[in-house]
Amino acid sequence: MTLRGLILKNAQQDGIRIFENCHDIVIENCDISGWGRIAEDGWGKDYDAAIYSKDRALTRVIVQRNYMHHPRSNSNNWRQTRTAPGKPASNHPEGPQTVVFWDSEGNHVIRYNTVDSDDDHEYNDVFGAGANFSVRGFPNRDSDIYGNLLSHCWDDAIESEGANCNVRIWGNYVSQCYVGIACASTSLGPLYVWRNVSGAMRVAPGQWSGGFLKTSDNLGGGRIFVFHNTILQPPSPTGGPDTIGAQQGLGWGGAMVNVTSRNNILHVTRSAIRNQKTDSLGDYDYDLYSGRSAIPAGQEVHGIKGVPIYAEGSGLRDGKGQFPLAPTSPGYDAALRLPNFNDNLAGQGPDMGAHEAGTPPMEFGVEAHRPQRPSSSEIAANALVAAYRIQPGEIWPDDRGRHIQAHGGGIIKLGDTFYWFGEDRSRDNERGKRYVSCYASKNLMDWTFRNQVLKLADPEQFGWAWVLERPKVFYNTKTRQYVMYMHIDGPMPGEGGGYKLARVGVATCATVDGDYKYLKSFRPLGQESRDIGQFIDDDGSAYLIFEDRPAHGFHIAKLSDDYLTVEKDVCLIRAPLEGGAVVHLNGLYYVVGSALTGWQPNPNKYATAPSLAGPWSEFQDIAPPQTKTYGSQSTMLVKVVGTKTTTVVFMGDIWKPRTQWDSRYLWMPLEIGVGKLWLPEPHEWTIDIETGAVTIQK
Repeated sequence: MTLRGLILKNAQQDGIRIFENCHDIVIENCDISGWGRIAEDGWGKDYDAAIYSKDRALTRVIVQRNYMHHPRSNSNNWRQTRTAPGKPASNHPEGPQTVVFWDSEGNHVIRYNTVDSDDDHEYNDVFGAGANFSVRGFPNRDSDIYGNLLSHCWDDAIESEGANCNVRIWGNYVSQCYVGIACASTSLGPLYVWRNVSGAMRVAPGQWSGGFLKTSDNLGGGRIFVFHNTILQPPSPTGGPDTIGAQQGLGWGGAMVNVTSRNNILHVTRSAIRNQKTDSLGDYDYDLYSGRSAIPAGQEVHGIKGVPIYAEGSGLRDGKGQFPLAPTSPGYDAALRLPNFNDNLAGQGPDMGAHEAGTPPMEFGVEAHRPQRPSSSEIAANALVAAYRIQPGEIWPDDRGRHIQAHGGGIIKLGDTFYWFGEDRSRDNERGKRYVSCYASKNLMDWTFRNQVLKLADPEQFGWAWVLERPKVFYNTKTRQYVMYMHIDGPMPGEGGGYKLARVGVATCATVDGDYKYLKSFRPLGQESRDIGQFIDDDGSAYLIFEDRPAHGFHIAKLSDDYLTVEKDVCLIRAPLEGGAVVHLNGLYYVVGSALTGWQPNPNKYATAPSLAGPWSEFQDIAPPQTKTYGSQSTMLVKVVGTKTTTVVFMGDIWKPRTQWDSRYLWMPLEIGVGKLWLPEPHEWTIDIETGAVTIQK
């Protein structure tokens, strides 16, 4: 049986449940969300899953290329106690999971799946089940778990516990979890764990802790081979000196038994190898390790104590990971040769860690190792579906049948043509560059791709983590130049990461859809600038809207005569909002903004004023707050003046941080006037540009 391409939302308990006597099942290319029961204490019921089975005879199941995300319920973390009638109080996380196979026969493949969520919908484990201390467990035997992109659990990202007889776990990326890979116990073995990468680890919100590999000697004895894994130490999101990767490498949780490690990067803050009891069968060597605790006596004879140095441009972006060591790093060309595990060496010897220098990027999640371009039949089908209508939240094909890449964008109108500029997040873009694309339309509904108008390598040595976001284009009638503003950000020199530059960049072009030339970056009026917006008033005056974090608000600032800099601060609206958008309608100004919640949606707000200088009213919700603006974030308000009516269109982005090329758009006509603004529930709609009238399909 094959289940393919299903969109499953809001299942009462499990997204997909596999009953007795089933075998040879493929579940692929599905989008599963909103499953799970909520217990009396408000937390999620334990083990409710996107894909669930309790059939001991279950065998030969392939789970591949599924996006499993945002369950209905939430798991407690290790700092939160759950109580229930008849049960002792417990701090152990309990709640939803994604794949749960209880004591099955095994012979499964779980690969190329993306699992994520948010802080209000966390998992217990991502993959796993019960009967951990047994001779079955999950996935039991003869199974592969690889190429997955996993996050947002309070316990184990991959809980492979039980027999672990000929089980292979490789090429996964795990983050925002407490334990990367749990293998307590491994009662039979052998278990192979190789070329996995771990990022941020946490025990509770803002408390960074955890370990890469959990072990136990309870029923232990099966051999565990741990080769070529990489533990990263991402910088603190608060900008402090501490890192937020795993505290411990091998031996988290319980004692180690019968473990062989080779060629790993165990970059930890506490102990690389924690052998609580003497592992007489243990053999740890040729690892690059750090940490404060001593290595067990007699181990790591050829190991290297030190901190890895990664090649320029390292990091994870759109499911592709660059984690090779720099030639100057300890561990470069210094690993032990292991037949069938590091035959792809590119230098004089293999490198320690998951990513061999000189090899292609590692790939994780639903798009890993998949052809990049749609087929001709898909192009034709997409174009037909999208013709002459707007479907909020759906794929929006351009004239080529490809999903429009204009995220965080802006629109200008020249004559009878609208031009839409935005971030091009196409997954086949060159990694070191940032892209802006331009599309044209006469009706706001069907769009023609014109050009990738900006294809920009790091223009000022900002570093590999530099950011280009929210491009906006203005046309200057005096200079006859098109001027693009963009949010430029990244770490300050010498720092590891974060949005610290807080600048705007400027590029120009003589034609609207030509190749723009980058000129400079600066802080407008000397102030920090993050999310930007644009506003052109009815008299043609051009304004830049920019969020100023230290000022706890956002500015509306007038551009200079040539538009190449910011001339005057018209108003600082002291509200901690970003994604600012302004429209002028019937003598009143309306401003919309989004709270500072990163990629996650929130209830957007609006205020009004008789002039841009204010005074501005109190901010109010633009939609029912529980909808979080229907999952979107404001980017612009577009005014369409017709012969019969004037329509104001809310332009919003539905961000998908793990698959940014698949981020969607929420455009809807607003209910606006006499000081009130409201975003109606999204439905398919059309607009007549000549009259300004819209038709919404209920």
